[in-house]
Amino acid sequence: MGFRKTILLLIGLSLFWLLSNTLFKDNLGSSIRYFNDDGDWKDYAADASYYLHGQVPYRDTLSEYPQIPTYLFAVPYLLFQAPPGEALNFQLYSAFFTLMMVAVLCGTIILLYRMLPSHKNRAFLLLLPAPLYFSYNRFDILPSFLVLLSLFLLQQKKSVWVGIVLGIATLTKWYPALLLPIYLSYIFHSQHRFDWRMLLAFCLACLAILAPTFALGGLKAVLVPYLFHAERGFEYVALPTILKVVPLIWFNFQVNPDFLKNIFLILSILPLPLSVFAQVDTYEKVVYWSVIAIAFFIIFSRIWSPQWILWVLPLAILVSQTPPDIAWIVAYGLVDYAAFPILFNLLGTISWPLIFLSLAMFIILFHFALVSFQHVRVKRLLV
Repeated sequence: MGFRKTILLLIGLSLFWLLSNTLFKDNLGSSIRYFNDDGDWKDYAADASYYLHGQVPYRDTLSEYPQIPTYLFAVPYLLFQAPPGEALNFQLYSAFFTLMMVAVLCGTIILLYRMLPSHKNRAFLLLLPAPLYFSYNRFDILPSFLVLLSLFLLQQKKSVWVGIVLGIATLTKWYPALLLPIYLSYIFHSQHRFDWRMLLAFCLACLAILAPTFALGGLKAVLVPYLFHAERGFEYVALPTILKVVPLIWFNFQVNPDFLKNIFLILSILPLPLSVFAQVDTYEKVVYWSVIAIAFFIIFSRIWSPQWILWVLPLAILVSQTPPDIAWIVAYGLVDYAAFPILFNLLGTISWPLIFLSLAMFIILFHFALVSFQHVRVKRLLV
């Protein structure tokens, strides 16, 4: 990215951050969280309170997130020490946290711009309403950046660093682990060898991050966030929730929730065994399979998290080739924001308009997966 575009991007994101933390801090007096969603920030601040009280995370306090974000949440407390006996001003906490995420978004756009083989300005599609909103209000832009960096390093044939970065990404949000088999398959088919160095680097990176938790709290502490999410049920307007609720309303028919849970778990990881039989022999196919794997995971998850757009959108931009591809990306960036925060805050956690928009997002994700699948071929099994 040239100097002029970089400066304009920095100025634009700085202005956005400044306005969001001042003029638009109260969302223009609306109950709809158009700009600021402090609910998650309060959770982040609460999760990081272990730092203020000298506690051990996961052992003494609950955190639903992996180690990297749990430590990251404490950075504002570390840098801005409050007077003894007083908590850090929440406005200062949220302002610094959002500044960190806006900086990561900036780095993600610059990296994506560099990685795009042509039409590099498509990197600025990350400034669409939904990705901009969730980059500012959540931390999912961080694992998205790390995944993008791992792909960049894979292209540069730096397999050890690929494993390390992907390991760090996995302990930020767990979904990047889905990409490891695809990366290993690529090395196997393109270089005719199994990349033990990448696998070992990934495992060691994960173990190094988990080690302090294990040392201070044991296996029980390590398992805390995993057990927390394992116990979560169907949420909001996730696809299994819709398939559970709609038949009940329309036909008074109750779908077995355990059946839905098991079927959707299988579907969410279906691309992984398929990729084993695929000829993942080019870098482009790696990106396409990554889009497929992440899209399936989001579509068939029992958890509805609209910020997950940040997981797949940079990769969808990376493989975009035609104007219709861009149209689908723009539609996703607009529909996702319309679903959350607008309809979610306006009509509640579940409503027919929100269900329709959620289904529209799943259709868009399925389109991304289908287009990507058209660019790869699964080897036919011998019969």
